[in-house]
Amino acid sequence: PIYKIVITGGPCGGKSTSLERIVKEMTAKGFRVFSVPEIPTLVVQAGGMILMSKFNMQERIRFQSLLIRFQMYAEDYFTRLAEMSKSPSIILCDRGACDPAAYVSKEEFQAIMDEEGWTWTTLRDRRYDRVIHLVTAAIGAEDFYTLSNNNARHEGIDLARELDHKTLNAWTGHPHITVCPNNK
Repeated sequence: PIYKIVITGGPCGGKSTSLERIVKEMTAKGFRVFSVPEIPTLVVQAGGMILMSKFNMQERIRFQSLLIRFQMYAEDYFTRLAEMSKSPSIILCDRGACDPAAYVSKEEFQAIMDEEGWTWTTLRDRRYDRVIHLVTAAIGAEDFYTLSNNNARHEGIDLARELDHKTLNAWTGHPHITVCPNNK
């Protein structure tokens, strides 16, 4: 079997830390674990930091569409590697194809889906076996919210809260979603 799991949530929710732990624990249980990196962070680290605030609507749609395509390509690549390994495997995705919905308006995201021929069912519900949403430290654990451990993170606390809510909203409706509060 191959399971594809998305670890998502707002900025500073513990995604990177959780991914490391899940890889270790699932490997110990006999799974081959493939980790798909967070594509927006990969783009920023590769010099592709572009301020979307300077984009018009068509440019925002194009930019996010490219990110989603890159995300899907990376996920599909690791899925094929998992198939080739002929081992029980887990594809862990640091964010997923629906996360960009938090960074554009509902109308813009719908335009992306319409333009690409995607639906919520194909982009969210059928693509992933499980969604785990880690609530940002900006909601309830503000003392632990930091920008210092991720050079791609630039959001203040208020924006982090907003993005967390929008990200959760984008994934709400998936048949297997777990929301993890940050109180432990």
